[in-house]
Amino acid sequence: MNVACPSGDKGSKAKEVDEKIRQACREIGVFLISGHGIETRFMEEVLLMTKKLFDLPHEKKMKLSLVNSSIYRGYIEQGLCTIIVL
Repeated sequence: MNVACPSGDKGSKAKEVDEKIRQACREIGVFLISGHGIETRFMEEVLLMTKKLFDLPHEKKMKLSLVNSSIYRGYIEQGLCTIIVL
């Protein structure tokens, strides 16, 4: 889904995108966002860093665990996260 907002009416666009994301999650289970303005090179770097994180041994990932973070950022062990559908 394209999230670009050339008209400047971000409020109505945000509501439209929100509903489309909810619908895609409920009916399909996955979605692709375009028009966000994030540079491809930056997204590639994030993907590379994510792969490096998940390739770490379990013990090292646990040192980066979310439960050890004061800002709620970090690694979440598989099976410990629950998704709440609103």
